[in-house]
Parts: sequence; C-alpha cells; structure tokens
Amino acid sequence: MVNVVNVDNLVNSLVILFHHAEIRANAMMRLHVRNHRRGRLRPVRQNHPRSRGWRDRHGRSPKHAAVGGTGSSGSATPTRTFRRPATARAIFFLGVLLVSSGFAATDYASVADRRVEAASLTEEEKAAWFEQHVLAEFSSPDCRLVAKLRTDGPDIRDIQTTAHFLAAISMKYGVLPTPETAQLALEIIEDIIAADALDGLDGRLSAYCDITDGLPKPGGTLTANGHTQLFFGYVTAWRMIHDPRIRETIQSHVTLIAQRYIDDGFILKAPSGHALPYSDVRATRWQASRSRRLDSLVFQETALLFVDDETIREHILQLQKKAVRAGYLGSIKRLHVSFLNVKLPSHATDWLNVLRLFTLAQASGSPEYRIALSKLYRTQRKEMNPLFNSMSAIISGSASAATNILLDTFPLTLNNRPVYNRDVPRRIVPRLVKSEWFVEARDPLPIYRRQLRAHNWKANPYAITAEPVSESTFRYSGVDYLLAYWMHRYAQIERIQEQQPAALVVDDRKLERDAITRSLETQGYTVVQTATVEEAKAILLKRPITQLVTDLDLSRNGTGLRGRKAGLELLQWVREGLDNGDARLATLREVTLHSTLFNSDDPWGRLLPRSRRRICRTAEDMGFTVQPKTVLTRVTPGAE
Repeated sequence: MVNVVNVDNLVNSLVILFHHAEIRANAMMRLHVRNHRRGRLRPVRQNHPRSRGWRDRHGRSPKHAAVGGTGSSGSATPTRTFRRPATARAIFFLGVLLVSSGFAATDYASVADRRVEAASLTEEEKAAWFEQHVLAEFSSPDCRLVAKLRTDGPDIRDIQTTAHFLAAISMKYGVLPTPETAQLALEIIEDIIAADALDGLDGRLSAYCDITDGLPKPGGTLTANGHTQLFFGYVTAWRMIHDPRIRETIQSHVTLIAQRYIDDGFILKAPSGHALPYSDVRATRWQASRSRRLDSLVFQETALLFVDDETIREHILQLQKKAVRAGYLGSIKRLHVSFLNVKLPSHATDWLNVLRLFTLAQASGSPEYRIALSKLYRTQRKEMNPLFNSMSAIISGSASAATNILLDTFPLTLNNRPVYNRDVPRRIVPRLVKSEWFVEARDPLPIYRRQLRAHNWKANPYAITAEPVSESTFRYSGVDYLLAYWMHRYAQIERIQEQQPAALVVDDRKLERDAITRSLETQGYTVVQTATVEEAKAILLKRPITQLVTDLDLSRNGTGLRGRKAGLELLQWVREGLDNGDARLATLREVTLHSTLFNSDDPWGRLLPRSRRRICRTAEDMGFTVQPKTVLTRVTPGAE
C-alpha cells in the first residue's frame, strides 16, 4: 500500500533523513580520522575490484604502496585523503527513494497551523469547545465515562481520564455553580459506579470499559495510582459541589473501595487473586518507593474523609498509625532530585506526585501536605506547568503568571502526529532523566510545538520530537486543558478572598479584559475576569468584590438586543440586590459600566446611536458611572 504524501511532508522527511545522514557521516568521519591518527585503520584487500580510493593504514594509495610507500613528491609523509563513508550516502539516497515511493512518509504536524489554531479562540471559548467535544465525541448521554483516546478501533472508556473530567467539571462548578454542571458531575460518578458493578459491585474497579458492541465489558484492573486519580476526582467533587446526592453517592462508593483494600490486606489484587503491580499500600519501613507511600497516604486520608463505618475506620486508623511510625510523613518532603544534568524521577512521576499531594491537602488540610507540595512545586516552577501552577495556587497561593501563556498555546486538534522542531534552541548538554538521555529545548515549548498526548501536563515540556511515531490516528479529548483551565479560574477567585480590594471585570473580549485588569492592578486591586453575565453573578454571590467593571455590549454571549443590553441587565440585577439588602453584595463599593462608547455627557455623545445613548442615560439614572475603558478611577474601599 502506498501512502499519499503532500509536498510539506516530503520536504520534512527529506530534511530529517538528510539531517540524520549528515550526523552519521560526520560521526564516522571523526572516528575515521581518530583511528588513522592512532594507526588503527583496517587494511582492505589491495587488488579488490572495488578498492578504488582505498588507503592503507599508513594513508597510502595502492599505487604508492606498490612503489615503496612514497608520495608523488617522494616524501615519506602518507597521503591523508578521506571520503565520506558509503553507509551515510546509502542512508540518504535510500530515504529519498522511500519518500518518493510514499513508504517512508512521516506525517509531521505543521507548527504554523497549530499556532494559528491555538490563537483562534480565547481561553473560555476553548473550555466550552473542549467540553462539548468531550461530551459529544468521547462520551455519550447513556455513558459519561470518557475515552482516553479515539482511534479507528474499539470504543474504550478510561476510568482515570473520567476521574480527571470529573475534577474539571467540579472545578467549573466552583467557579460557575449551575444545576446543569452539578447534574453532569452526578452522572459521571454514577457511571463510574456502574462500571464497578459490571463484575459485581465490590470496590474492585476495572481500568477501562469496552462498549464497542453496545454492552460495556470490563477490562484490566485499576491499580493503586489509578485509585489515587479516582480519589482526586472524588475529593474535588466533594469540596466543590455541596449537593447531598453527590456526597452520599461518593461516600457509599469509597466505603466499598475501602472494604476491598481491607479484604485484600492493603495489597490490591486482580479478580484472579494475583497481586497487582505497584499496588502495595501497606505501611512498612521497608517500602522504598515514595510513590507507594503517597498512594497509601491518599487512600488513608480519602477513606477517613468519606467513610462513616466505625469498623472500617478503625482498620484505616491503624494503617495510618503504622505509616506515621514508618516515617511516611518525613519521606514525602523530598520527592524530586536534580543534580547537574541528572533528574529523578521522570516527569510522569512528578505529575502524579503533585496530584497526590494536592489530593492529600484537600482531603485532610494537614500542613505537612501543603509544605511538601510547596517544596515539590518549587522544583517544577521553571516548567511553567499550568496544572502545577493552579494546584499550588489553590493550596498555598503561589501561582505563576505564566499559566495563561501556556493555555493560550493549546491547539484544538489533538492527535499524536510528531512535530519537527529543528529551529528550537536546544540544551548544549542534555539531561539524564531516570536512565534515558533526552534531546531538550532550552525553555518549555508552547503546547502547539509539543507532540500531544492524552494528558500533556505529565509529559516533558522540553522534549523535542526527533523520531517518527506510530500512525497518527490517535485523537485526544482535551480533558487535560479543561482541568488546568478551571483550576486556574478557581485559583484566581480563591486569591480574591485573601486580598482586598478586589475587582471583577466582565467583558466578552479578552484583550479588553486584560487592558482593564492591568489598569486596576496598578491601582492595587486584585482582579478576576469573566466573559459572561451568569458567571459574574455567581462570583458576586460567592466572593467579596469591591469594584465591578462590566461592558455594555456582550454580544458574543447573547443574541440580538439581549447581547447589546447584557451589561445593563447585570447592573439592574446588582441594583436590585443592593436595594433588597443582599449581604453577599455588601462589599461592593463601585460599579462602572465601561464601553467603547463615550460618556453621554461628552460632546462626542451626539455621534452615538440613539438607542446606545438611551441605554447610557438609563444606567446613569440608576446611579452608575458610564465612562471609557481607559479612564478608571480608584475608589477607596469602605468609602460610602
């Protein structure tokens, strides 16, 4: 079968093959010269019919060797003429032949196309797009379990990816609480429990479900770190959504899982009775793996948070006491080692450790876990990982300003096509991660320059794709973007609660929000942004806001005249709340309606459409300020 190759792929393949051939040729040439200097050249048969251009180990041609070893000048200096090895030339021309026939074509992703695609939507628009993408293509209304990836093969739904999606939806509810979001979270939890019931509701979960034929079939068994990710989703839903149905459902399922741990002697087992790999969560001094120690602690704290059964709690408390005596709390304070160019552990393990510590801090609130997370985050700060930044901000408030930069570079088309980054500045000396050397960039790459994965935040952000991969038929859901985005949004709101004065900026245009935010931050405000009136109302009811700055025209989030009047509707809602003495709005000191329109009192106001001037006058009659976006004045908090 011959693949269809376009011009871009042909050029990329030729460049790559030539690059590798040149590297090999140069290396062999250096070896050839070095061996000649040391007198190690292997002699080749002089009279071989294809020995043309041959030199013996003294650098003499066959002709010169036959007359006694002198050159044409009669000197004893050997002739040092070297040719590039035929192997490198063969590699290059063979590659050209294969590419031209279509067999060696590697489908490399276009960095330029991905860059444009990443900039085509704002962050909130991407979040809405990916959520719809997950619900429509990677799950279904009758089964909310999410596929890790899509191929041309069977429909496989993954429990761990579903747990990440549950955490993302729960964080969304923490930012924008709506009944629809809570209902979706409940459906996800119920479908996870339904997957547990496929082989008997006993707390032993399958790792995935195959629903290709319409009937779900369990596959694999969830290991300890898979349970950790499930607990992460459950704890996040518990903290964010105060719905009795969700809490009761989570409690009942975690109770079953805890009983399964106890029945297995804290060594998770497959249905056949064999112990699962990496699933020994017993508390012993001989447990050298810090990952297993963290998994054990996550199970303990999660079970103690959810389980009410006294018998089960007693077993877990005994396990916890053994863990404390075995020094588990001390061992988690140093989870990352980096010396010169050696890094331990891998990025995938770092990602899981951050998630484990975040879950522990959320489940127990103990300072030991917050301190351990802060220490681990400091070792990862240079990676500019949006998920790490957001988790750290929620727990300790030490967020990085680079989160938005990376989220903005996230493309919409997610597949496993490799990206060729030959023009990226590279590290002079690569790092040794575990037992492998990686070709790395000097700085973290934008997401559109990375070879995408099912969960991008656990991959090496410096890794440069240099080798072809399997057929690029994989498609990923974007759950990793949703999780990082909603955690970041929630972290922004959480910081407002700690710092005053706080301002809320409402605008459907990101550039306008950012400009207003910079103006307010120079005046000492902590700012949170939103693009919709519904989300703005949720924030005002949940967080203490000192100043509200909203746009008049929110057409992207409304249709027709409703979009034009969205900002005015928000002001009317605020006025009704203040008149009714709503305590949740008591901290509000100033509300500003900003617009590209001029103030109606300005001489230029006569140039405005009559309907716009009427809206401005209506807002002023209600006691609100109408002014250009660039003229924002600070009002002292607490002033009447």
